[in-house]
Amino acid sequence: MKVHIFVLLFRLVVFLTVSADFRHDIFNKAKIDLEKVGINRRRTGGESTKGAEVIKELIKKGHLSQAKYEDLVNDDEVAKRLLCGNVFAMDIKTSTVTFQSTTMKNYCQEHLEIWGGMSSWRLFKGL
Repeated sequence: MKVHIFVLLFRLVVFLTVSADFRHDIFNKAKIDLEKVGINRRRTGGESTKGAEVIKELIKKGHLSQAKYEDLVNDDEVAKRLLCGNVFAMDIKTSTVTFQSTTMKNYCQEHLEIWGGMSSWRLFKGL
């Protein structure tokens, strides 16, 4: 009986470790994609600030109209570059902008403090 419990606990620890490593790898790719389009926690101004504004709005609302997206970015070249990266996506049929992927959305939500918002922990706690 004790051996069986030990084996189950060992399998659980291995599973959680592999899951954490996998998640870290996926989130690292999201971070790299953000940096490729110029959205970086160490930068201010330009694409970084404009991208942060879009991220905050997408986290709040889930999607933006094309007009709202263009108003937030306020620069056609930057707007195109941000859409060409793997960060945001435009649905041509509905003219809406969303996150490119669920992974990108989750990364941005979990690192909300980067974009000038409250951390996920504070949002969860209601602080």
